[in-house]
Amino acid sequence: MTVIDRDGRVLGRVNVIDACAFLLVLSVVPAALAAYSALRDRPVHINAIRPHHLTVGSPMRVQIDGAQFRPYFEAFISPAGQPFVPIDSHASVQKVAYLLSSPSLVQLELPELSPGDYDLYFVEHGRVVASRPAGLVVRQPEYPEGVRMMKVQFYPPPPSVSLIQVGDKDIVEPRGPSSFVGAPAVVTAVDLRRERREVVDMHLTPAQDSWFGQPMIGELVEVTLRVPVSEIRPNAWTYSEASIRVGGLFTLTTDRYRFHGIVTWMGPIERVASEGRSQ
Repeated sequence: MTVIDRDGRVLGRVNVIDACAFLLVLSVVPAALAAYSALRDRPVHINAIRPHHLTVGSPMRVQIDGAQFRPYFEAFISPAGQPFVPIDSHASVQKVAYLLSSPSLVQLELPELSPGDYDLYFVEHGRVVASRPAGLVVRQPEYPEGVRMMKVQFYPPPPSVSLIQVGDKDIVEPRGPSSFVGAPAVVTAVDLRRERREVVDMHLTPAQDSWFGQPMIGELVEVTLRVPVSEIRPNAWTYSEASIRVGGLFTLTTDRYRFHGIVTWMGPIERVASEGRSQ
């Protein structure tokens, strides 16, 4: 009996082409499994994170130098020292955009982060393959500070005009649990223009916890204020963490009134030594 008959079957049972394909699969699969296992088991290294320090308000983008980065990694950050659960919906964990440039270089696009230290994790198929405790540090920027004279036009109801007095101080309220509360703006001059128009009167509700508005006739008063400011970027200024600019809104709040006005003029910056910030 011949091994391959005239119909092309091996031992009279299996087609020779099918037999060759089966032998090819038998030879390729172990090699592929061995290659995958070798690649998977290569340890991932994080050599450097650039930049290591980030500033609130700056681009949240970093480069990771290392070795054995692979295409299907997932990258996560979480507050330093907290237990890590590789689920992007977990309250303390944030998944970040992972961009592979080469096996030795990765870029991460981060969300807006609050000040603090963050642990970095690389995950593959639910398994942490590399991490860097406190690998990212986010800090508040050190803003240059100064004082600017500002003119603001208000339209308080006529009976309230006399409430505005030189020396009135704005009540600076925190805008969040970690907000900086600095020196208040101070009224240095009051100019009554005797011009009236219909505006919206803002006053406290009986519960004294919210402001309510209704149309009324207001009388134009231009108030000059001495305002401590911070420069967050060139020619961009804030007071009590709110943006201020000519044409923008300004709210003056004291224990006697709360008026909303429009900034009409801002004087040159008068630099002052920073006295530090308390959170």
